[in-house]
Amino acid sequence: MSGTIYTAMGGLRGVVWTDCVQILLIFCAPAAITAKVAIDFMSPDSAVLPLKGLDISKYIGNYSLDFTIDENIWSCFFGAVAPAMCRLCFDQVVAQRLLASRTLKDAKRTAIVSSVLFVFTYLTIFSMGVALTLWFRGCDPLSSGAVDSVDQIVPYYIKTRLVQVPGCVGLYLAGVVCAATSTTSSTINSQAAILYVDIISPRWKYATRHVLWITRCTGEMKRRSLD
Repeated sequence: MSGTIYTAMGGLRGVVWTDCVQILLIFCAPAAITAKVAIDFMSPDSAVLPLKGLDISKYIGNYSLDFTIDENIWSCFFGAVAPAMCRLCFDQVVAQRLLASRTLKDAKRTAIVSSVLFVFTYLTIFSMGVALTLWFRGCDPLSSGAVDSVDQIVPYYIKTRLVQVPGCVGLYLAGVVCAATSTTSSTINSQAAILYVDIISPRWKYATRHVLWITRCTGEMKRRSLD
């Protein structure tokens, strides 16, 4: 609902500036967990197993050419390349933002900056995964029955450890909400633009006079269809 409101009121400009704030919170969410693990690891009464004797290939450094398993470098690389190329180059949401640039130079700069931020996002999430792996090494919550699936490890850590720091749980939840609303607002905005350019404007000669209200109304209609 909130994503639709600022999309309808501000249009593409509102989405872009809101995304700038949202990306900061998206970075802060996994960084909060990484920082908490690092602080607990360096504390005198740390319960984390020492790094001495750690077999890194067991967790994040498996270079074996076995494509039948998900947890090695090559499976992750090839599995992520196609979605990353689509997200950075061919996706309508990204293409619309590049086409909205004033000059070709601005569009190129936008593409480069977005690529850097995309990589930085992956590195931030990767750091969180490494931190949680080190924290739960030797006390796997999945084996102990504390969680039922791997997807519940992050919420489990938040509930048991991150909650000790005031405000960090809210920060993480804000990052999750920002990621969801950012995707929703960008998708609604791009679909409203496609509807106007491909369907409405070729069939209504006065469409250019009312383009702002047309895109706002179609965006609202899209939101209602999702509801």
